Amino acid sequence: PNILNGIEPGIRQPDLLDRSIWIDLEPLSGAQRMTSKTLRAGIDADLPAILGALLEGVCASLRLDALPEGQLTRMADFHHVGRLAAPALGFAPATFDASYTRNRKRAADMGRDENPVVAPLLAFVDHKDDSWEGLSSNLYHQLQRLLHARHGGLPRGWPATEVAFGRKLKLAQQPLDALGIQLEVHHTAGGSLVKLRKVQRLHHDG
Repeated sequence: PNILNGIEPGIRQPDLLDRSIWIDLEPLSGAQRMTSKTLRAGIDADLPAILGALLEGVCASLRLDALPEGQLTRMADFHHVGRLAAPALGFAPATFDASYTRNRKRAADMGRDENPVVAPLLAFVDHKDDSWEGLSSNLYHQLQRLLHARHGGLPRGWPATEVAFGRKLKLAQQPLDALGIQLEVHHTAGGSLVKLRKVQRLHHDG
């Protein structure tokens, strides 16, 4: 694994967003600040307990048949091992599930903000009773009509051509998946066939 830190991590690609674990740190107050020497001494004192807890989690995760796999998401091994290790770390498997779901929802929201077609697709699937199938070119023009009708125009960054829309559509698959929408694109002789289907209702802002 790689660790990235900063006020703004700078991750934009939806595939990487969906495979990232987000941790927010609170700003330090004046009383909490310390020198590197003091910080290192505190870490050294806590290392035995930290290592012991990590090893407990590893031992629990080695019992791969202790829990049914259930419904797994992307990074399926991480998801399953996390559920197995959770009790040894003081959490229920369902608590790990809920935390990981929130993490993926946050990544999906960030992906939605970066891709101008994601939010219109969510609204479109709702408008079409949770499923739709048709050509990408048809979808492009239907979405434009929906945006004009609801918002009086197109959002900033909206693809100017059907080809550009196809590229944005491909990048929308991961954030849509985390938001409960299955998007499939199949290339046929008549054009790109798109299938949209709501598979799980998660909270999202219109």
